[in-house]
Amino acid sequence: TGYKAVDVYLDGEDTCTITLSSNLTIGEGYSVYIGDAVLTVADGVTLTNKGLINISYFGSLCVEEGGSFINLGRFGNYGTYENLGSETNTGDTNMMVYSYEELKAALDYFVDAGGSNNTLDICEDITIEEDITLGENIILNLNGYDLTVPAGLTLTNNGVICIDAHYINEAWIFVEEGARLVNNGVIDCINIENNGDFD
Repeated sequence: TGYKAVDVYLDGEDTCTITLSSNLTIGEGYSVYIGDAVLTVADGVTLTNKGLINISYFGSLCVEEGGSFINLGRFGNYGTYENLGSETNTGDTNMMVYSYEELKAALDYFVDAGGSNNTLDICEDITIEEDITLGENIILNLNGYDLTVPAGLTLTNNGVICIDAHYINEAWIFVEEGARLVNNGVIDCINIENNGDFD
């Protein structure tokens, strides 16, 4: 029961580097944690995840051109993920975002990704810079940080937004005058300051 951990982590002063030279499947009930390490999927090799892969803040998963990553389980991307090959993602994915640019890139990624519980964890205060839409397959956790919708812009939620006060800093969604928040999904809220329109 549960996940059986297979850890890849820093060994001494140097970052651990592993290159897969043959196909590897992480089975259901198994997990791989990529700590201060680089896991590379070589040309012609497929990494298939049916369990759990977690990339730490200092970790990297790199798929070379001609390589392939198939996620059928849960994929926690909290570090660096670079795919120059191919990807099939019908599982669930977790990501941390530290800026508007990272938030926008993650939302664009999830347009084509599968999974019904893809989670984005905000790790800094973010102000959107254009209209954005959260898809039905996205859970956005504010994690004690603020999300601001400036005048003239619209945030449309078709998924779930969690505004949680269980952190040292309370999280807020600030909808400025002339801005708009359209909610077609769920907002699990503690704090919303709405000076604009809320549908």
